[in-house]
Amino acid sequence: MMYHGIPVSSTQNCDVYVIAGLSIHSVDLDDVPEAMITGSGGNKRRSIASSCSSVTGDSIKGDNGSSVFTGVGTGGAEGIDGVSAGRAAAIAALTRIICSKRTSEKLPNHQLANFLSTIHDALIEKDRLVLCSLFFYGQNLFRLGLTGVEAILPHYLFALDIILIESAKLRLHPSIPEVEMRRACLRALSSVVCWPTTFGMSKIPQLPESSNLKSSASTYLQLRSRIYKTLVFSLRNETDPVNLHLTLAMCTVLMEESCAFDLGLTEEQTAEMIRMASQQHGNQTPEKGLCVSFVRGLVSAICDRICRPEWASEHSVSLAAIDVLNCLSHLHPTVLFNNKDVSTGSLIVASLCRFIETQLGKPPPQHSKDLHSTVITL
Repeated sequence: MMYHGIPVSSTQNCDVYVIAGLSIHSVDLDDVPEAMITGSGGNKRRSIASSCSSVTGDSIKGDNGSSVFTGVGTGGAEGIDGVSAGRAAAIAALTRIICSKRTSEKLPNHQLANFLSTIHDALIEKDRLVLCSLFFYGQNLFRLGLTGVEAILPHYLFALDIILIESAKLRLHPSIPEVEMRRACLRALSSVVCWPTTFGMSKIPQLPESSNLKSSASTYLQLRSRIYKTLVFSLRNETDPVNLHLTLAMCTVLMEESCAFDLGLTEEQTAEMIRMASQQHGNQTPEKGLCVSFVRGLVSAICDRICRPEWASEHSVSLAAIDVLNCLSHLHPTVLFNNKDVSTGSLIVASLCRFIETQLGKPPPQHSKDLHSTVITL
């Protein structure tokens, strides 16, 4: 069996959990901010996760002396399935082992293939508890340069979108707060936000598709729309200032990278990209896959929120949003004023004027020196 050119042995689960058992003692405790979960029970599938957690439970202790994997078991929280809890604990241990590696040591191909195959299966199955553990402890997975990891990228972004959206309303993991879960998803997204424009129309290695997780992206560039939609959702729904800072920073990167990429294409490449966008979004809206559409959508979302109480009351968020709008001055005029359409520019000016009126309308004690200086500069 092969995983993107890497041989996978028939003893996949055995090899993976051997890695977990032998390497868990080397995990940096600073990388374990919250308690994880255990699985217990009598069936064989449960015992694998239980054996993994028993190794970690005896060797890794929190500040209060309890295991980082204790606190949630088959009876620790209502509605938590023991098998899911055990699998989530195993995924957490594996991703922490891989992502905590500080040396130049390379994993053997068969172990790496088994690990990626396990991650791929977790993404396909869409078990919320397992996905939360994967994104929370594996948010740096795409920063490691692992061979073959790009093959799971479409599924990774699809599953990340699911967890980010559902975490806005529900606590999906009993040991991970919703805000921390969304932050982990955003940090994971930040590691690949430049991939679509860096690798462009290069083909993504394809894996067998699953009916449980639809991802039609065949090139890296097609993933840009998925990242854009995730950022727009976060702009419109996120309430945590730190998470909003992450989102706004990624918006700046996506807009500048997209514009630089699109404007650097030849006529033939532009025509091909429009054709691909038409297939993906429909013949009536071919520009939805182009930088012009992304800039308009992100600017609209930012301008809509900048004067809302949620943002206006947080000076740091307001300043970050203004920084994003200031960065638009570096974009080519044909992007902001495409086909002589000045609506985007008018929206920015009107929103900044409303923002200034809102801030100056507050009583003096509520004024911030930094914010006041920014308003004067505007």
